[in-house]
Amino acid sequence: MSDDARIKHLEDEVRQLKVETTVLKEILGRQIALNNLNYKR
Repeated sequence: MSDDARIKHLEDEVRQLKVETTVLKEILGRQIALNNLNYKR
């Protein structure tokens, strides 16, 4: 595997991880909001 190919592969992987992190943060935020609503009752 050439350096360029390895760099491209790593860049793609970083991009994928950024997407997954964003999605997880969104889910976590909603979960916290739900927990807060349930706690206040």
